[in-house]
Amino acid sequence: MKKILSYLFVFGLIGGFTACKDRLDTIGNFPTSPSLKIFAKGTLSSSVTDSIKLSNPSLNYYGIDLRLSDSDRYYTSLSYQYSQGNGIVINRGDTVHGLLPFFDYRSQSTFFPAAEGLTQITFTASDQFHNSAKANLSLFTFKNLAPVASFVVSPLRNVDSLEYLIDASASYDPDQHFGGGIVQYTFTVERDTILTTQSSIKHIFSSSGVFTLSVQAKDNDGAFSKVVTKQITAIK
Repeated sequence: MKKILSYLFVFGLIGGFTACKDRLDTIGNFPTSPSLKIFAKGTLSSSVTDSIKLSNPSLNYYGIDLRLSDSDRYYTSLSYQYSQGNGIVINRGDTVHGLLPFFDYRSQSTFFPAAEGLTQITFTASDQFHNSAKANLSLFTFKNLAPVASFVVSPLRNVDSLEYLIDASASYDPDQHFGGGIVQYTFTVERDTILTTQSSIKHIFSSSGVFTLSVQAKDNDGAFSKVVTKQITAIK
């Protein structure tokens, strides 16, 4: 009888150790948290900041490309919510609200902002074990940014000793990456006002002395820069 009890005790210990090992294995294989990234400008990131220009029909929206990864493949949902601003999200031709469909661990949508200003969107990928990952998108929406005028004056003296070059090529349009560009320059020299598409002009002053010059730029959306004024001394 004692031998039988001893055997039962030993088998009980072995069974207990095996059960503990199984529990440890189960804990070791516990589902990992998912990962969620935004693919933008050739890189993956969990936080992206970008802009939308409303006045350009080909750039008045933003393409959202979400990439999911989970070694356990336990994804159950992909959702979004606004923390600031609003808009419309289109996925495969349909307007979606809150939940985003995904295929092969990827979700591609198009966002149309409701108005100018800042829009902040948080995307959340969740699995069936209540693990989740988030990615944040901040978009600044604007209609147009006015150009910035700048110019320098330097002596030429090719034709006359009072011949000068007025060069405004350093002027720029801040939203040039969104289709913006300068289309016209206004030069005011002495009593002359010259409108041209060229960024520089040549001018022969009427005499030596101090003169006030100004330049203004206009962009392809019809916006004007502030007038930039300088005084120069023309010397023969």
